[in-house]
Amino acid sequence: MRSTCPQHAAPRLDQKRVNVDFPLWMVEQFDLEAYRLGVTRQSMIKVWLAERLERRRHDHIVGTSGCYVHSLRTS
Repeated sequence: MRSTCPQHAAPRLDQKRVNVDFPLWMVEQFDLEAYRLGVTRQSMIKVWLAERLERRRHDHIVGTSGCYVHSLRTS
């Protein structure tokens, strides 16, 4: 069954540029963490956001959802 729920859809790999303004203290912390990891600030932010979204998607699938696809899987 193909899901119409956005959280169950396959991730799209095409890209779209977005601009986000962060407070200076956050940018400084991003830079410190990126340096510690040996990656660029952009790469670190992408990984952090992807991890957070994947965790949310996982939580949604495993049982915190009232979405239609989830209810079919657990019936």
